[in-house]
Amino acid sequence: MAFMLKLMREEFPAGNGTTPPPSAADDRRALLARAMADILWGIAEASTGVVYPVHNLENIERSQRASVSILTGKADVITALEASPLYEQYTRDTGLISFVYSALLTRGLNSVREDTDDPERVTMLGDHGYCTQELVNLLLVGKAASNTFDGHRDLDGLTLRGIQAASCPIGLLSLYEHFKCLEVGNKLKHPAAGTWLVCAESHYSLLYAIGPDVDGDVVDLRYFDQLMADEGEYRITLQRPSRGTVEPPRGMIEQCLRTRWQHHDISWNGRDPVL
Repeated sequence: MAFMLKLMREEFPAGNGTTPPPSAADDRRALLARAMADILWGIAEASTGVVYPVHNLENIERSQRASVSILTGKADVITALEASPLYEQYTRDTGLISFVYSALLTRGLNSVREDTDDPERVTMLGDHGYCTQELVNLLLVGKAASNTFDGHRDLDGLTLRGIQAASCPIGLLSLYEHFKCLEVGNKLKHPAAGTWLVCAESHYSLLYAIGPDVDGDVVDLRYFDQLMADEGEYRITLQRPSRGTVEPPRGMIEQCLRTRWQHHDISWNGRDPVL
């Protein structure tokens, strides 16, 4: 969803910050295909320049029966993902697993292991079936780093691997940083597209900025949680208070926002805040 929004904003850079949704099913289909291609090609650019889409995966317990294609250009990846057979497979049943397999093969299994802090024990799924930070980073920046801080760090001879990319298209804000469990570096806090994943406990939601100035005295944001889709987008305004002190955060989402904007008050513009 974050990559779809990024593409929509590139195509419709409206001056007032609004992003018109695709008007037809074919447009939405093309947008989803391009977003998936964006992710896979980002991984390929960090690897060998080749995308390996997995298809015909009918049963995840019999993955050896699946097929793998070889694509060497982003245009080829988009064309393949827009084609009916592959698009239909990726948007139903085993589609998510097929896409994750495609990402792993495109990076290369040995490279995925080497991206992480612990190559012998790395996994893409953690407790309760949640994706690990390694999988999130693989999709966001093309490498399966175990951490979210900038660069690498040494801990008594152990290399802790963070974000090496020069810039990140999509960023990340995490409740776990509020609780001092991890550190999100400047690269993920300052994404090129002005769009962030928000990790708050058990799932991810979406935040994006209206306009290029995300560090001014007033910052206009939009927040969307797919589990609350009926509520639509929330408009959030951040403002530096003249009094010099900020109100304490109310709930998890504001706690996530404060990891990026520590010196702004948070207004939900008349709506109840998402807690």
